[in-house]
Amino acid sequence: MRLFVAINLPSDLRRDIWRASEPLRREKDVRWVAESGLHLTLRFLGETAPDAAGSLGEAVNRASGRHAPFRMRLGGLGAFPSMRKPRVVWLGIERSAALERLHADVQTALAAEGLEPDTRAFRPHLTLGRARRDAPIERIAERVAGASSIDLDRTAAVEAVDLMRSELGPGGARYSVVRACPLRG
Repeated sequence: MRLFVAINLPSDLRRDIWRASEPLRREKDVRWVAESGLHLTLRFLGETAPDAAGSLGEAVNRASGRHAPFRMRLGGLGAFPSMRKPRVVWLGIERSAALERLHADVQTALAAEGLEPDTRAFRPHLTLGRARRDAPIERIAERVAGASSIDLDRTAAVEAVDLMRSELGPGGARYSVVRACPLRG
């Protein structure tokens, strides 16, 4: 099973982001994430034995249960590795103490389950799309730079962390919740 830990957005906010980012999706050399797939990944776990999902879900549940619900601010377009060479186009999420603590606690809980720590810096974002392998990066960079004025400034209530399953297919990834872990602290 291919698993990851995420904060899912309410459907009305996903719809608003999808509508506001429509001018970007005119770029055909980018594989755009479906509206239903917009989420903040806290940790990608990758291929995981199906019998491990229960203990991993319990670990995430314990970690999230120590946190009170909070709000996170979304806004600002960006790209990895840079705006001049956009391989991944994203919507930013403002760093906050509450989000940083939640991320750290989830990492610690997963490490206690035997997963290697993720050594990459946490850069909260929603992936909007990924450039195709042979895409004309310069043209994509122009499109993203031209869309930087799109109004994507929103806040979202964070009330749960979800252990998610990702199933890859010809139409893109399909996501399903394995375990919802509410914030209760």
